[in-house]
Amino acid sequence: MRRKTKKQQRLEAAFDQAVEKHLRGLGATDNEGDFRNMYPLRLPTDVGDLLAHPNGTWVAMRFADVDRAKQRLPHGFHDRLNGYSGKYNVHFADDAVGDIACVLRTIDSMLRDVLAGRRAASAGNSI
Repeated sequence: MRRKTKKQQRLEAAFDQAVEKHLRGLGATDNEGDFRNMYPLRLPTDVGDLLAHPNGTWVAMRFADVDRAKQRLPHGFHDRLNGYSGKYNVHFADDAVGDIACVLRTIDSMLRDVLAGRRAASAGNSI
């Protein structure tokens, strides 16, 4: 394995900060429950809590309630959701982590189906 350049280390640190800030903006809080040593963030969703950890060039995510997540998300061969563990990870190429806007759009597209009810409820409350 090759050593990471200082530039890559800076890109990955900025990636981690941006993803954490974005997830917190969506409602994520510190994970005080299960798997807190592996997933420091907990995001409430329509299908239960999503645990998350930005990790340099990828975001480790796992649904706490796998059965509820499977009701909303595809979980067959080649789909992102692991129907057994609830893992819902997303990986980016080393050079792609520098495009934070693209990274955040990708994460938003992955979460769209599980945050739809929460967004509709918050929009309804503001009217």
